[in-house]
Amino acid sequence: MISKTILILLALTIFSLTSCLEKKEAPESVEASIQQLLDRNGEAYLSKNIDALMKDYAKDAAVFAGAKNDSYIGRAAIKKIFKEEFDNLDWKMDDYEYTNLRIKYSGNVAWVSTDIKSYMTYKEEKITGEGRHTMVANKIDDKWLFVMSHFQLFPEEKPAEQEDGKEQKKSDDNK
Repeated sequence: MISKTILILLALTIFSLTSCLEKKEAPESVEASIQQLLDRNGEAYLSKNIDALMKDYAKDAAVFAGAKNDSYIGRAAIKKIFKEEFDNLDWKMDDYEYTNLRIKYSGNVAWVSTDIKSYMTYKEEKITGEGRHTMVANKIDDKWLFVMSHFQLFPEEKPAEQEDGKEQKKSDDNK
């Protein structure tokens, strides 16, 4: 039978380990560094500067995005998809803003979630898109880099139509 001393030591060890891994609000220095990473990456995206974009990703980073939520693993795959996107876009990103930005960290790992509003031009028409961006950054050689990024654009809600062309009323469960 396990002695009380061993149980107490085991409980203290587990408590010590879990308190070391406790999720913490990012201190100003971590939050400022992650904000700089986001701003630098956003500006590189707006200017379609692929080399600057790639400086923000770890060599084995993963990006999940697109209509099918495709995955791109490693800098070469990420660089390729950015190049294809920039070469084939029929719209231009004019600006963006983050809302509900949340930054948490533990040691050299930070996770970020934010809602994002994108202001774009499509065939001379100004449009706005909304989505969510979640990221994980790792501090590597004293520099914060993305190791995972997931962007999801929210679909525009269009009212369902009945056969007579009138909008269907949404149930309370769908509000």
